[in-house]
Amino acid sequence: VVKVIAAPATPVLSVKQSALEALFPEAEMHQDFVLKLRGWEILDEAEALADAGVIDGSILLLTNRRRRPVR
Repeated sequence: VVKVIAAPATPVLSVKQSALEALFPEAEMHQDFVLKLRGWEILDEAEALADAGVIDGSILLLTNRRRRPVR
């Protein structure tokens, strides 16, 4: 769990990179991860948090882009 404090005008990509630095410092490619809000991937990472529908207290999920097989 990572708490990121950001202004509504902050780009989604900035929040994603901050979370990646805290959780996976060895991750080289931020394109290998997706940021989801309410179960849906945020497709335009250049848009502001407010424009993406993120409000104060929203929970975003950072996960791998490719699904891993369940064994």
